[in-house]
Amino acid sequence: MLRAALPEARIGCFLHIPFPSSEVFRILPWRREILAGLLGADLLGFHTFAYMRHFVASLLHVEGVEVDIDRLVVGDREVRLGAFPMGVDAEGLDALARDPGVDSYQRFRRQVEEGVGHINGAYGTLRSTPVHYLHRSVSRERLVALYCAADVMLVTPLRDGMNLVAKEFVASRVNDDDVLLLSEFAGASAELDGAVVVNPYDVDAVAESLHRALSKAAPERRTRMQGLRRRVQEHDVHAWARGFIDALERARPFARRPLPVSDAELHAVLVEARRTAPVRLLLDYDGTLVPFAQSPELAAPDEDVIALLRALAARPDVAVDIVSGRPPDTLDAWFGDLAISLWAEHGFWHRPLAERRWEAAAPSSQDWIARVRPILTQFTTSTPGSRIEEKTASIAWHYRGAPREFGARQAHELRMLLDALDAGSNLDPPASLSA
Repeated sequence: MLRAALPEARIGCFLHIPFPSSEVFRILPWRREILAGLLGADLLGFHTFAYMRHFVASLLHVEGVEVDIDRLVVGDREVRLGAFPMGVDAEGLDALARDPGVDSYQRFRRQVEEGVGHINGAYGTLRSTPVHYLHRSVSRERLVALYCAADVMLVTPLRDGMNLVAKEFVASRVNDDDVLLLSEFAGASAELDGAVVVNPYDVDAVAESLHRALSKAAPERRTRMQGLRRRVQEHDVHAWARGFIDALERARPFARRPLPVSDAELHAVLVEARRTAPVRLLLDYDGTLVPFAQSPELAAPDEDVIALLRALAARPDVAVDIVSGRPPDTLDAWFGDLAISLWAEHGFWHRPLAERRWEAAAPSSQDWIARVRPILTQFTTSTPGSRIEEKTASIAWHYRGAPREFGARQAHELRMLLDALDAGSNLDPPASLSA
């Protein structure tokens, strides 16, 4: 609605809550309307990359739209995506914590109160009350005082977009001490590396983690808290706001425009270049010299293609290069006797015209291929019509033979899986996917 009313406006939308997985999102009757509405923005921000991946997967599964890493084109506009973990007013909380005057369902509330009463009744004494339950609004100063008085902070939501309470606690720990227990289902768990991360559904494990937290030695507590405080202070609410606004400034609405020169001007430039320099032709193979084929053996060049390349190579003012994803032995078998340069496996291997031998661009390792191969094999098994093509320095998963929509969805899921694998390793280069 905003985009329709203000087509030239720069619109940013930040989602303060988790974006659900595509399996959950597809249940909604208004799923298409929600996606269309969100895509009216120029920049869509999420707390974490996981929520952004859920949105990207929903776009693919509901609308069949694939995102190019962090952007997509909607009509004549570009929509950008990004993760912007929200921070807190770390400086203000820190100042309050140092102030010398420092020494928010009814059914759920009833359950909590009954639980507190049970614990206090079973374990309380005349001198000790295990649980101090406060169900009322408190001032910011009193809240920070409570943060300062705690030895351990438990933040255990079953699902939370970010959870700023955890960050407020960290910002208030001016003594660089004590422990944060944080649910793995809070968005902040992806950021706060020094926290003790727990599964709130596993009550016994939470209790054990709490016991360990209370038993930790002071040096370990300080090391964890110092790292947490650096993260919270460096990525506070002001840094979050600046990062989002800066990204929105860069996400200017654009319209596809014609080339800045006319056809006649471009023709004149090309004619002049042709007159003053020899022509170098860089020719792709599959889809250019020959049509795409379902299998590699069906894409061999016919006599007309060979004759054309031979005639071009015979001209003294023309140099011909074929750039292909095919392996060196295949290009040698097809074009080995022609006076042309060959580039195999997308440029990893080069056979110069003068030398007639193959040169590698860099040393190749098979280690990463061995790690990726089982994943591609699994996707090949679950995607009829797909296949794996393995080469000396790369491995490709082709899904051209699969049903179009299903193949695209599987390719997107595979790419996200490989991205996640790469994030925790030195996987390089990434496996390639081919439609």
